[in-house]
Amino acid sequence: MARQLAFDLPSRPSHRRGDFFVSPANAAAVAMIDRPGDWPNGRLVLTGPEGAGKTPLAHVWAAASGAEVVTAAALAEADIPALVRAAALVVEDWDALP
Repeated sequence: MARQLAFDLPSRPSHRRGDFFVSPANAAAVAMIDRPGDWPNGRLVLTGPEGAGKTPLAHVWAAASGAEVVTAAALAEADIPALVRAAALVVEDWDALP
């Protein structure tokens, strides 16, 4: 019977676009972050199951665009005027709000 081998390899998180692995499962989302001018009303919602890569992709876009990143839960305590002045904004975990 075949076994899957697990290797304890180090990882280096990267938010560079060139380091993001594009596959058929995420190609449409990657194409959208590459074209923010095509977003309806300048907004984009990335949605998908847990572990699908939404957060890494959002951070890739944030790094490229100079966007601020904040969790939805932190919005109540956030400096909203500063977020409005930011070049762009990523709101993480919107679906986790009650």
